[in-house]
Amino acid sequence: MYYQVTRRGKTYESTRHDLKVEAPKNLPNPQCDKITGTQLSLGNIGTGTAAFTLTAWQHRNTSQFIKLYITGKRKDDNKDPVMVGGAVPVPSATGTMTVGTVTRQDLEVFVVPTTLEILAFLSVDNQNSWIEFPHSTATLVN
Repeated sequence: MYYQVTRRGKTYESTRHDLKVEAPKNLPNPQCDKITGTQLSLGNIGTGTAAFTLTAWQHRNTSQFIKLYITGKRKDDNKDPVMVGGAVPVPSATGTMTVGTVTRQDLEVFVVPTTLEILAFLSVDNQNSWIEFPHSTATLVN
């Protein structure tokens, strides 16, 4: 990395420096308000929703985006995930962020019981690339 300054028609360059950009560390695991212990119960969702959240992380900024989805063994053998939030803008630099919600009907595409994997991703470059959060798992039960 370097910079150039032009003054009175003459260009001056700074010394060149190497720059290494690393992915954020210590990202939080996705959480769900309806997971008790290790189980996500369809009965606990009832006619309401299950909310998925992320706590704050270092360098969190409103220019970032989050996507979160759920995978597991589906009744139709399809591999498509259940999307909880796709490219959701980060609303503030602090506090717990609700990424999205799912209904019982959304989750009924999965075999019961099955292990669900909750996957969240962070974009710091306007959705050109995605950094994985640590995964969470839960067993889907009736």
